[in-house]
Amino acid sequence: MTSYLTFPGRYLVLMPDVDHVGISRRISNEEERERLKALVTEIKPEGYGLIIRTASENSQEDEIKKDLEFLLLLWENLKKKKDKVPLRGLLYGDLDLVFSPSVIS
Repeated sequence: MTSYLTFPGRYLVLMPDVDHVGISRRISNEEERERLKALVTEIKPEGYGLIIRTASENSQEDEIKKDLEFLLLLWENLKKKKDKVPLRGLLYGDLDLVFSPSVIS
């Protein structure tokens, strides 16, 4: 069991309450790694951590921003929902493919 929450998106993994930017080791092109890390560091909200996923390689800035917006909205909705769910209720389950951000955009 872990006390760190992670929410995977298409291009990013959101980590609430963690101040960190990580990048997939599978992205081997050093220029692309630097581009992505700079982009994500610039858009990362205070108090959140992000992991740049392999799917981010060669993606556009607006695609990554949309993914981040989706993950932040998901997290905000979960925080609102937590007080309304019974003690043994499900607060969050992985999204079906139909609702994942990669299909929405």
